[in-house]
Amino acid sequence: MSGSQSRTRRNPKPYAALNTLFLNEVNRKHQVKRIEDLPRQAVETDMCVDKLSPYIVKLAKNGFRFSVDSITLEFYKPKTPLKLDDAEEWAQQHLNQDLRAVATKLQPAKSLKTVFNPDDIGTDYVDLVVLGEALQDVPEKRDTVGELPTTFGPYKRYDDLSKNIKKLKPSSAAKSRERETFQKSLSTVVHDGTFAVNHGGTVALETIAQPIEIFYPPFRRISEALEDPNFQPGLDLLDVISTIVLKAGIIAQEDNYTETLRKPLMEVLEQYLGKVYTSGKHSADGLIIPLLFIDLKLAFSEGGCDPIVQAEYSVLQRWNEEELKPLREKCSCPTLILAGGGPNFVLLGAVWADRFIVQRLSDIICLAQASTSVDDHIYKAARFFSAIKLGINDLRAYYKDVRTRKMEPLQPNTPHPRFFPYPTKFKCRQSKETISFRYLNATDDDDSRNLVYLAQTQEPQPRKLIVKFSDRYGYEAHQLLADAKHAPELFYCGLLDGESDVLDSEKAKGRFRGGAGGLYTGPMRMIVMEYLEGKNALQTPREEWPPTAHAHVKATIDQLHEAGFVFGDLRLPNVIFADGDTKLIDFDWSGKEGDVFYPHGLSENAGWVEGVKSFRKIEKKHDLEMLEKHFPAS
Repeated sequence: MSGSQSRTRRNPKPYAALNTLFLNEVNRKHQVKRIEDLPRQAVETDMCVDKLSPYIVKLAKNGFRFSVDSITLEFYKPKTPLKLDDAEEWAQQHLNQDLRAVATKLQPAKSLKTVFNPDDIGTDYVDLVVLGEALQDVPEKRDTVGELPTTFGPYKRYDDLSKNIKKLKPSSAAKSRERETFQKSLSTVVHDGTFAVNHGGTVALETIAQPIEIFYPPFRRISEALEDPNFQPGLDLLDVISTIVLKAGIIAQEDNYTETLRKPLMEVLEQYLGKVYTSGKHSADGLIIPLLFIDLKLAFSEGGCDPIVQAEYSVLQRWNEEELKPLREKCSCPTLILAGGGPNFVLLGAVWADRFIVQRLSDIICLAQASTSVDDHIYKAARFFSAIKLGINDLRAYYKDVRTRKMEPLQPNTPHPRFFPYPTKFKCRQSKETISFRYLNATDDDDSRNLVYLAQTQEPQPRKLIVKFSDRYGYEAHQLLADAKHAPELFYCGLLDGESDVLDSEKAKGRFRGGAGGLYTGPMRMIVMEYLEGKNALQTPREEWPPTAHAHVKATIDQLHEAGFVFGDLRLPNVIFADGDTKLIDFDWSGKEGDVFYPHGLSENAGWVEGVKSFRKIEKKHDLEMLEKHFPAS
């Protein structure tokens, strides 16, 4: 035995193993991979930490199936032993967080022999944690796109939800324990902003999604009416609202709640709004479309059941019924939801495209009279229900059109209009003609927040377009660079009607709220631009960048600055190498210096320079420092 040990010490293995965790969104399962070809001598001599970079690049390519930008790599060693079995939960807890509290950052010039013992690494523990920017498959918001996948993701999500929703009972699914389980599964999740967390406190599944108005623009009319001080309620509604106000404050037990409040409320609502949907009712033609779904309870969370959540699942189940299938397969099923707990009501909008998305259209309104001064109370309540009636009328007209609309049948693995935003045409700035298009796919199909789509014009000679949706967009900066051929050609930027360009319509413009730290307010807009055949700097290995990349990016940024603009987001995904040229994309944050601010929710590990922070003004010096950080002169 002792002889064997002696021989091992005299003739150690020529290579050392290093268990490596690449902490990045692209490593979705937080897998730990092993570097197995690191010369043992390297760990036992004065080889520096930064010499690990080629091994990490190779490991990422062969083990994780993506590439990394070696210049962005940072190396950390866990401060306490981290078992391989615990690595996934640890990664979920610390993804996009400052690691210095739980790991020691290794300086590039530090000798490996002072960090690792070759006999202790490559066992059952994580030896090295690596941060860095991935060069492909990153869930970034992009304006370039690859080919359509073999399996069309939107159809699969839609089909999985359709199959699994049949198993749910809304009243049970709306209770917290069941709700948490369903919000952790892609096949049952409702994208309404409420989310479950894992044991480590990390988000189990993203539930923030695209604005519902891009799938059904009239939803915006409701919220605009409620925000407009000049929106007047119908005078014929005052008697109805007086009746509701008299009954809304009743405190009742479940056994008499139906008679004392729910039934009278439904009667007055149907008197004013027309037929509404609560359960399996049918109209004279054998079909009732759920324009407005109402769920009223004694109180919010009565019996542990949230009426909003119960209504969400009920709407989804109703649309999933066989009799609605022909209609369901033509559109994104826009529906209004009125949920109430006691005297408190809230209005929501829902769409079922590839994901089921529910978002609020109103604040919670209390209908019970609490003061002797009641006129203003009745006025506000009347405005609330007048806005609902506006929405109902829009939905009636919409479904009348959908029912007679001819459309190709829904097929697996094939793009279909029901999965995509509603706008399909725009008035081109250059030709002044109205151009129709069809969507091909989302640029990041796995991301529920994706707002960028690849489209194709419906012309004798079709051409590809990028169609983007954003409330905030630096169209002036984009146009300046597009005119100089330093950005994609900009064909349209305006309202979702495809006609109201910001160049001609004041309604299409937005603004930053004064004194509100850069919070923006404005309409959702559609931006249509040229599709560039190329790859962005994040997708392109640095050694394959054009030798003029730094000079071109600097000249472009200088041109913006000379005109008084700032770019704001000079990261690798927003620089495109196309047709031998270097161009900028993604002008969401761009604008005049002093007028524009960084948005909410900036990631701490996105490669920002000092001074970049949510709700702070975007400065020219930030652009220049980002230029040197990410596009240094060679």
